[in-house]
Amino acid sequence: MVFAQTSSSFAQSQQRVRSLFHAIMRELPRTRRLYQIEMTEREMRSRVLTLFKRNAGVREVRQIDFLLYRAEAEFQEIQKQYKTKAGLMRYFEKDPSTSAAKKSEGDKAVQDLFNKYL
Repeated sequence: MVFAQTSSSFAQSQQRVRSLFHAIMRELPRTRRLYQIEMTEREMRSRVLTLFKRNAGVREVRQIDFLLYRAEAEFQEIQKQYKTKAGLMRYFEKDPSTSAAKKSEGDKAVQDLFNKYL
């Protein structure tokens, strides 16, 4: 069960984001094996990084805490195998609306912002 934790500062919430990110990265090989995902670990890691980057601009501590709560709950469901493979694969599907041109333009700015968290 995931309990809602509150961060006392932005720095603490950043640390919690990093901890969750690293926990997910450590769990990817096991998840790939359990769910028999036909992707390389590298592709999976890249997709997880993209998902974290999507919320890199959030600055409100309460919003970050809410996102962490949801992510921790999802992560726990995946670890306990409550999710189906189809439910899990929605995280690893490529977003068809993202073109290569858009991606290359925004990649540098997002990477610079995300580096502050890692």
